Amino acid sequence: MAALANPATKDGLKGGRRGDRAALSWSTTVWPVIQCGMVPVICDIDPATFNIDPNEIEKAIGPKTRAVMIVPVYGNPCAMDAIVDICKTAGT
Repeated sequence: MAALANPATKDGLKGGRRGDRAALSWSTTVWPVIQCGMVPVICDIDPATFNIDPNEIEKAIGPKTRAVMIVPVYGNPCAMDAIVDICKTAGT
């Protein structure tokens, strides 16, 4: 997160922008977003996997969204194909 938010990074993450993340996670996925001056946005999880729900990501993405932080929970893989498609469509 710090490397992406570094002012020397071309087209890097800027303060005040949003970083969407799952509701079920750890503080280590929230604080880097805050420390880089971004606003964490919490997305609900899929109760079958406990991972971030792609449908909730799609609802949460807004004009200030610049990142989606994916954290596989308990070894369950996230729905990466759906998440990548959503991010490509949104330009995130």
